[in-house]
Amino acid sequence: KQEYRKLLDQVLKILKKNKDADINEIRQKLYENSGIESLLRDFFLKNKKAPGAVISFGVNNYQEKFVIGNSQEIAEKNGNLVYSPLEMKEDAIFDLASCTKLFTSVAILQLAGNGEIRLDDNIKKYLPQFKNLGNNTVFDLLTFEPYYTEKRIDSAPMILKYIVEEVTGMNFYQYIYNNILVPGKMNNTFVKVPESSFDKIVNCNFDYRLLPDGRIIVRDYIYKGISSDTKAISLGQPSGYLSGHAGIFSTSDDMVSFGKGLMNGTILHPALTNEMAKNRTGNASSLLPYYGFLCTSKHPNKYISDMHQGLSGNSLSMSGWTGTYFCIDPTNKINLTFLSNRVHNRLTSVSENQKYRLIGKDNKHLDYNGNQIIDASLYGFERRKITEACLSLAI
Repeated sequence: KQEYRKLLDQVLKILKKNKDADINEIRQKLYENSGIESLLRDFFLKNKKAPGAVISFGVNNYQEKFVIGNSQEIAEKNGNLVYSPLEMKEDAIFDLASCTKLFTSVAILQLAGNGEIRLDDNIKKYLPQFKNLGNNTVFDLLTFEPYYTEKRIDSAPMILKYIVEEVTGMNFYQYIYNNILVPGKMNNTFVKVPESSFDKIVNCNFDYRLLPDGRIIVRDYIYKGISSDTKAISLGQPSGYLSGHAGIFSTSDDMVSFGKGLMNGTILHPALTNEMAKNRTGNASSLLPYYGFLCTSKHPNKYISDMHQGLSGNSLSMSGWTGTYFCIDPTNKINLTFLSNRVHNRLTSVSENQKYRLIGKDNKHLDYNGNQIIDASLYGFERRKITEACLSLAI
């Protein structure tokens, strides 16, 4: 409430100083006060924490959009990496990475809402081959409750994907297409991106990682249209088979449509969207994120929460390794889609015992074979200044 009141106080001050202004003039004043443009310039152009982004946020009747930076910085030519920038476009197609989990959650909740499955059913009722899951239920997998290791968190949506296929008799992507993409009017969302759209795909290759033993690995095998997630690849993403945890490619406009479809009931009944957002795992003293149904719920500690404290209690979000972030607040009808390619030509992961190897002052980087690789390992935390400003303006 305190965070929300601070925002309202800013609006009241502007209204008092501009009593004769119309709504567009007030909106412009709020925008100027937000400092968003400066934050974007610092993040993308000065500190280069990611090559570029398409960011869209707003409410039902008004939407802001920013397109900044490049979709590609370097390319391999004749065995060498050369500077080869491509400007970011509004209709760029991004690897959503873990934001794919949202689609899995919606699919399961649709089936539950239709009475085709029960969330308190044992997994073995639908998938007897998963005998090692013991008495775990569909609900357990949706909430990550028994799955606090990275491996298990990835496994839960994959198992849920098989439940959807078993119950519907449909290929998982076909179910997603029929029941989410079509009603959500998401015409540029794919598992296997058609060749005619390849030039729109954002580059997510040359991802550098500094390991505990001091070795540096470079993921240079990720090509346009191929998921950045190795499990999604092994489960068939390049051929069009969708796993439950990663593998969907989409645009900013489509993800805005997805968010609005969740909030207005086009894709999922509003009561189920609210269920999706409820905290299922955390308590007020927890230093871990709160989880809802395959998404993140708002944490009461603003230093831990991945969402603005001024949003309502049934807001939800999800982020992806590639630099994606999605957030909706069904109560206030607020949406935010932040799509970026922070894994392209960036250092994305640094082991704790190797941080001393990072050099530079404001813009830390790693000297690798004579090349200065920018450190984007804290991208998710550093991005929050922008997402907070966007959501403040939307509120």
